[in-house]
Amino acid sequence: MTKGLTTLIHEVVWAMDRKADEILKRDYGISVSWFRVLVVLKDTAPITQHSLAQRLRHSDPAVSRLLERMTKSGLLSVAIDPDHGRKRLVSLTPAGRSVVVSADSALEDLFVSDLTQAQIDISEFSSSMSALSLHLIRPPITEGTTGNVDS
Repeated sequence: MTKGLTTLIHEVVWAMDRKADEILKRDYGISVSWFRVLVVLKDTAPITQHSLAQRLRHSDPAVSRLLERMTKSGLLSVAIDPDHGRKRLVSLTPAGRSVVVSADSALEDLFVSDLTQAQIDISEFSSSMSALSLHLIRPPITEGTTGNVDS
């Protein structure tokens, strides 16, 4: 019996996450969830804690707890926004930038190797994944918006 698309997608995502988690823990001492934070900060820092939570699609309290541990590890810094005393600005430390650049490159190499071994055209796959990502991943809903793209 042939597996359905839903099953195949879940199996591939699970296997890729598992491989990524293994490499991130073994080689960098971080989890996939920490890596996601670092990736967001790599391209947008400094960013408010609330904006980071929205981009990660997590609650503010969950991100606050995560940032506390990541700050203690030396990967990022959190400071009070000088323009708005109640907001906290999050940014990478040099150590955090080094980890995310190196880990991102290692994971890219791993997944390119997996695709090549599976005889999947990387350019076509990347194009298809980009199109799917644009379709599925919408900006988070913020205050004052309905989430309806037609409004």
